[in-house]
Amino acid sequence: MKYLFIACLVVLTGASVLTALWLPESRSSLPVLYWVTDPNPARQDQINIFKQWLKKNGYPDMELRVDSANNDQSKKIIQGVSGVAGDIWDLYSNGETQYYYEIGLLRDVTEPALRMGFDPSHTWKAGEPELMATTHDGQLRQFAFPCNATVGLFLVNRQTFRDHQQPLPPKEWKVDEFERLGREYVRAANKGLPSRRYFYADGVNLLTWMRSCGVGEYNETLTRCTMDDPRFARLLERWKNWMEVDHIIPSNADLAAMTASGGYGGTSPQKFNSGEYAMIHAGRYLLIQMRQFDADRKKKGLPLLDMTTAGLPYDEFANVTFVTRSAAVYVGSKHPELAYYFLSYLASEDYNMQIVRDADSLPPNPAYTRTEAYLHPPDHPNEWDVHGAFAKAAETIAIGNSYSPFVLRQIYNRELDEATQEFLTDRISADQAVRQLASRLNQAIDRTLVENPELKPLYDKLVKDQQTIDSLRARGEKVPLSLIRDPFHRAYYQYKGWAQ
Repeated sequence: MKYLFIACLVVLTGASVLTALWLPESRSSLPVLYWVTDPNPARQDQINIFKQWLKKNGYPDMELRVDSANNDQSKKIIQGVSGVAGDIWDLYSNGETQYYYEIGLLRDVTEPALRMGFDPSHTWKAGEPELMATTHDGQLRQFAFPCNATVGLFLVNRQTFRDHQQPLPPKEWKVDEFERLGREYVRAANKGLPSRRYFYADGVNLLTWMRSCGVGEYNETLTRCTMDDPRFARLLERWKNWMEVDHIIPSNADLAAMTASGGYGGTSPQKFNSGEYAMIHAGRYLLIQMRQFDADRKKKGLPLLDMTTAGLPYDEFANVTFVTRSAAVYVGSKHPELAYYFLSYLASEDYNMQIVRDADSLPPNPAYTRTEAYLHPPDHPNEWDVHGAFAKAAETIAIGNSYSPFVLRQIYNRELDEATQEFLTDRISADQAVRQLASRLNQAIDRTLVENPELKPLYDKLVKDQQTIDSLRARGEKVPLSLIRDPFHRAYYQYKGWAQ
């Protein structure tokens, strides 16, 4: 037994030595950084441009390698806690910046960002909630910088509207007009067909619609959920009516029928390409797939897609939701100072123009959306009426997500999905759905304060701020913006003239 143990020890030691020798760090004379991101083919091009950017500016040389196998939240957490995670992480607009900060896995980049030119002044104002986290003492600190940014609009297929002799949607419109034109469209497009085939749009964004009614997910200080609002309940009822009565957008049953019958294109972009959807709710990134469709069309001798955009329908307050894919530095990185160069690169002209060329959503720096290369890509003239609309919406009406430091976004997503699905399947009414949603999220906030007592001082301070806001509003006085933490309320108060 002793000799077996010694033999195993020798084998394992040898394997460890061989593994170490085969690591990239051992084969490279340069420090190696790992970028935990998706396997997008553009990543290698971006890495090559990064190398050129480093050399052009006389910055330290390094190797940057993609790690797409571990771009999963559970893997990041396990490896991060174990101290073996990649140096640079992609974060997504799901409250990940706040979440990873809370569990101690991100490096605070506030000071290096100011020093190296990737602080929030170099990106979209609406994107700040995705870059910042609220510390336990109430400060907002920077932990990330965008790789790209996205706002959603309707991408419109002009040819589909011509085919059914229907008017193009306006660039800006209210909910009532969307409903009226949508009813007329589906009636004309499906006339004489044995079953419904054509829809006005693939869906609508509930968050932007709810905000347009003046309803936020949370109160001004992010201390309580406020979605138990009759306006949100009425919105849900109208949304369901669009699916089940007017058939402006497809219901779950419609989608299931399309999948079962085959030949309807499968995904939303394919249905848009083939004309089943006149419009789809999309970000600029969808043009990557539209260009693939155009390449196939060209081979078949068909005309290219004739595209424009339309704004999202709103009730009172026009808005779009701003999201990002951002990069952050792992707190356990062996080369944090080198990783900061990558975040600085994301703010550079070299990187931004690569995003402009590839149409991979909006570039991190809005300045590059005002270039001819962005507005009028020479190889894609059928897109010239598209790009500018996304940039304009991002600069003028975009609002970031609302992230309460007292409830995980994953819990919010789960409760919202459960409440809406129970409503759509007639298990509860719209009023019950919104009350259930707010109640469960407020219970989650209370539970967080019990489980994390270090958050209680911040919560108590924000509750006092909320009381001040409520008192000022009751007296008809303006509210200092410094008291308002929620990005929706900051924008809405300024729109209504309530902000000091």
